[in-house]
Amino acid sequence: MNTAHARRFASLCLLASLGACDARGNGTGPLDTDAASADTGAPGDLGTLPVDVGTPPVDAGTPPVDVGAPPVDVGAPPVDVGTPPVDVGTPPVDVGTPPVDVGTPPVDVGTPPVDAGGFARYRRTDTDATLVEACTLPGAQRVLRNADDESTTLAAPFDLRFFGITVPQSLGIQVYSNGFLSQMAIDPTMAIVGRLPSASPPNGVIAPYWADLVTGADGVCSVVVGSAPIRRWIIQWKNAHFFSGMDTAPLAGTASFEVIYNEADASMDFIYETITGQPATAPTRAAVGLENPDGSLAFVVCPGGRIDSTPRAPDCTSVTTGTRFRVVPLAD
Repeated sequence: MNTAHARRFASLCLLASLGACDARGNGTGPLDTDAASADTGAPGDLGTLPVDVGTPPVDAGTPPVDVGAPPVDVGAPPVDVGTPPVDVGTPPVDVGTPPVDVGTPPVDVGTPPVDAGGFARYRRTDTDATLVEACTLPGAQRVLRNADDESTTLAAPFDLRFFGITVPQSLGIQVYSNGFLSQMAIDPTMAIVGRLPSASPPNGVIAPYWADLVTGADGVCSVVVGSAPIRRWIIQWKNAHFFSGMDTAPLAGTASFEVIYNEADASMDFIYETITGQPATAPTRAAVGLENPDGSLAFVVCPGGRIDSTPRAPDCTSVTTGTRFRVVPLAD
């Protein structure tokens, strides 16, 4: 390579920014010169950089779109947060229910006075009626002599009115040796223990003195006195003994008493000739009062029951020798 060519080559290399040249001097000068010219055109490539450099702003501009999306998501929680007040508002409905349940007890609590005999469609008053010795009167019917846990049917002399219900004369009434009457006939051994009120049979009870009794030779006497519409039906237990006193001599405890049903106003007189006392060893206590036909309601003077139950049945201290009172039905 001559000196002129070498200078020209150096100039071209300088224009190619030095890096595009390789002073390899291989004797192909013209080809190198063309190549150098092509490389010299590289500044056109350098000019494209602004296009590439300008592209990032397009990409960089995209994030605001993504960044703007969160406010939409963030805005969603208030909808969810707003839901709880609806659920929280529900409890007042449930809370409001207890007063209804709480209001029920007064109904149940109100029942005891009825069971206790205060005002179960009847009231207790004084009476001017006196004892009638039914067994000695003409036409008296005598049943259940020397009877222990026995019963029989008595024919009623007229329709009866009981707890506001008419009991037709044709039905009669069941009389028990254990000191009570009932609209229901059952095995008398089931009627040893009297408790008022009780859904267990017998029900529809008139109990002048329901206890475990054994009748004497007089048994139970039934007689009607007077004329319609003011007749009186008298049923008398005469000289009965307490079963628990039958093992002693003389016999411990006797009971003579009667109930008189008054046709005129459906009232009843309870009259006690002799009540000498139930032996302390007796397992039951006397029940005195009235019970409606299904055993759900009773007018109670003495509740009766067993002494080995909880609570223990109380003694019937309100009925003794000489006691007498009238039970009057309330207006229907």
